[in-house]
Amino acid sequence: MQIQNAERTHNNVDKVTRYKWSMHNKPGKLMHLPKGVLKMDPSYQRVFTPQKVLEIASDWSWISFGALTVADREGVYFVCDGWHRVNAALRRSDIDVLPCIVFKTTDAKEEAKAFVDVNSCRQPVSALVKHNANVVAGDETATFLQDLTDSIGLEFSKRTSKPSHIKAVHWCSNIASDRANRPDLKLVLTVAANLCKEAGTPIMDRLLQGLWYLNRNCEGGLSNKRLLKRIHEVGAKRLLESANRASAYYAAGGAKVWATGMLEEVNKKLHNRFSFKQSAED
Repeated sequence: MQIQNAERTHNNVDKVTRYKWSMHNKPGKLMHLPKGVLKMDPSYQRVFTPQKVLEIASDWSWISFGALTVADREGVYFVCDGWHRVNAALRRSDIDVLPCIVFKTTDAKEEAKAFVDVNSCRQPVSALVKHNANVVAGDETATFLQDLTDSIGLEFSKRTSKPSHIKAVHWCSNIASDRANRPDLKLVLTVAANLCKEAGTPIMDRLLQGLWYLNRNCEGGLSNKRLLKRIHEVGAKRLLESANRASAYYAAGGAKVWATGMLEEVNKKLHNRFSFKQSAED
């Protein structure tokens, strides 16, 4: 939606003049440059990650590539932003020239500031935004995960204010990417949803990952009716409190630590106690 009179104040005064807004540099020029002429100044550029370069090169997308930010320093072209993309292009025989926005610069100091500015102003894409986009794009894992949470009555959210809210979209995506994990993921999410609905609390990451570890490392997992019954007797709030206590005690986090605390709470006043299998995951 277009914002009306965005350039002027409510008194109809130009905002650039009123607030003394600054402008650095001149607009860049769109150019298509041979990939071989592009240089990197190691005084301010980060060393590229080979795995990231390979990912870009092996699954090339011109839309994702966009345009490089390039400095023209006396006729020599230095890449201010996009060195991974350049190295990916260098590995492909079917790419000769690259789209660049080229800015005139005088020295490395000016380019280094541009490097910082470009990377500081760019907001990382959150796991939730990425998931939603992948659903629209038809990504198989994202679609499965969305269908699964919809069927259970859960909603991925950056805020956890309702029992149906869950933040752990990144963790869930990693688990769901392996198809063999999906039945267990469905079970764990269903149990977590029921626990939190009973308690009126959102699904916290520690509870979810602790339940995942219990399911994988206790005999029978969450399909063990006796264990599941006891988990519901304890309830989501006490399970989460016990996970937090374990984390404080061990001065560490992670699924195993949280599950250890939760299992201790589950076993209180029980003669026939539950335990982790000898082959429990590290």
